[in-house]
Amino acid sequence: MFHLLPNELFYEVFGYLTTYEILYAFKGLNKRIDAFLNKYKKYDLNFISCPKWKFDFVCQSISSEQIRSLILSDAGDTPRQIHLFFNLFYIRQFVNLESLTLIEITEQDSNKLLPKLSHLPN
Repeated sequence: MFHLLPNELFYEVFGYLTTYEILYAFKGLNKRIDAFLNKYKKYDLNFISCPKWKFDFVCQSISSEQIRSLILSDAGDTPRQIHLFFNLFYIRQFVNLESLTLIEITEQDSNKLLPKLSHLPN
C-alpha cells in the first residue's frame, strides 16, 4: 500500500513528526520508502532531553547532508552530546544546515568548534 502513495504525501506527513518518529515509523518498510528517507534533506534534529539510545538511533540513521536544523544540548539526558555528535559528523558536510543551536556548550567544545563554523556553506 505504501508504494502507491505519492512522495508529496510523505512530505506532508513528515511535517508533523520528529526525525526520530519518521525514522522509527518508516525506515525498513520497503525499498522505495528507504530510498525516499535517504534522499530527504529536511530533517530538523532537536536533541534537547533526548535519551542516549534515541540520539544513537537517529545519528546512525541519517547523514549530515540531510540535516536542515540542529539543536544539541549538554544539559539533557545525553551527557557530552555536543562532543559526541561532532565526533560522528564533520561540520563541513552540513551542506543543507540552516540553523545550529548549541546549549550549555563547554568551553573546550566551543574552542574546538567555533573556528570550524566558518566552513559551513550557508
